[in-house]
Amino acid sequence: MNNLRRAFTLVELLLALSIFSMAAVCVYGTFWAGVRINQRSEGENAAYRQIRLSLDLMSVDLENAVPYDFTNSYPDQTAFKGEADGVTFVLASGEGLKVTRYYLDSPQEGSVHKVVVGARRDRNVDTLVDYREQEVRLRNLVREEWDFPEYVSGVIAEEHAAEVIATDVGENSLKFFYGYLLSPAGGEGNQMDDVYEWREKWTQGDVPLMVRIEVDFFLAGPARRMVTMRKDIFIPHGSWGKAEK
Repeated sequence: MNNLRRAFTLVELLLALSIFSMAAVCVYGTFWAGVRINQRSEGENAAYRQIRLSLDLMSVDLENAVPYDFTNSYPDQTAFKGEADGVTFVLASGEGLKVTRYYLDSPQEGSVHKVVVGARRDRNVDTLVDYREQEVRLRNLVREEWDFPEYVSGVIAEEHAAEVIATDVGENSLKFFYGYLLSPAGGEGNQMDDVYEWREKWTQGDVPLMVRIEVDFFLAGPARRMVTMRKDIFIPHGSWGKAEK
């Protein structure tokens, strides 16, 4: 029996090349899709780390706010000033009392960008994540600190500590809320828990028992999405706000 050997026809060669080309395109597309997903994931993970660290830093500072009453000597000053878009309070340090303030500021050329890195704290955390596409103006989240004597005297030196702890924050998105007690547990109707509400301004002279922080962070990249983070902070030595009747 004769062994017959024949070459591929032109049609068979073209068909084989077409199949190979399609397979190569699929492999190439899958590979680069994976690379893009990985790059996007790494970028978002870094952004989330910055978000969590900045919220953790604010939480730690607020939990250690000093309930120092100095209104007898300085009636126009209080140890805790809570506004809707910023918060100022007194902290103890190895160098004595310091005053710390958190607020948003416009990005400026030449400003120092330092992200504070610390241990992650999950205590007293209530985080809400929301995604939405939105074009916004971005601001920096700033932690400012100066000596207590400067604060009460009203004369702030130009060379005091100020650092950017987070970038790409939505304009006017940093919001603080403070817990006001409406009815204590066992009050009207013998409710089991305290009835309270969040208000945008702290009008008491002492440190609040509860503070809520809400802030929008912008994630760059193909998705271009906004992430809203919320964190509730419990200050053990704080007090409920007294709602006006």
